[in-house]
Amino acid sequence: MLRNDPFLAIRVPVTETMIRKSRLTFIFLALVLFSGVPAIPQGGRFDHCPRPVAPACVNNLATYKSDADKDRCAREVKRFLDMTFTYRKCMNGQLENEIRETNRINDKFKCHIKGAKACP
Repeated sequence: MLRNDPFLAIRVPVTETMIRKSRLTFIFLALVLFSGVPAIPQGGRFDHCPRPVAPACVNNLATYKSDADKDRCAREVKRFLDMTFTYRKCMNGQLENEIRETNRINDKFKCHIKGAKACP
């Protein structure tokens, strides 16, 4: 009778590697689902400007004890300032894109209000 039972479970040997991979997959999915970051940002675009991180050496008093450490920190600060300029440029570009998109939506709305069937 059991042979014809369609609900009979097929036993598959489970290895330690399979269990480990399953756990890693579960952890990854949990992190993605509960990270609070939407899979697709609002508007359906992946706009992202990488924000520069301030160098930690500035707040470390040990930095100012040797010339070598001061020079290294000065290079990190310069890199931070360059990255900040790039970040501002990127943010300005995103802002301009959002303004253009807002104007396009507003123009389309006004076009449909006037009774046009096909609006740009």
